[in-house]
Amino acid sequence: LAGMDLAALLALGVFGAGLSFVVYVVGLRHTKPSTAAVTGLIEPLAASLFGMMILGQSLGWMQFGGMVIILTTVTGLNVANARQQPSD
Repeated sequence: LAGMDLAALLALGVFGAGLSFVVYVVGLRHTKPSTAAVTGLIEPLAASLFGMMILGQSLGWMQFGGMVIILTTVTGLNVANARQQPSD
């Protein structure tokens, strides 16, 4: 790898993966485990949407169907979790 390529690779690794992981872990410390687990299910959906919007990738009907399943499941789990929580 050339000097600039190596620098770009290191920057991508440190900022793209490392920093985002640290922010994710810090966020998990301030979130209930059940909420963190359910919210983590949205990550593939967000990655697909960002790939579509930013990179111009196309998604087929199976990918959109998967998104609907993920959103339905996450919404259902959050509603069920909210019903179990005592109101303040």
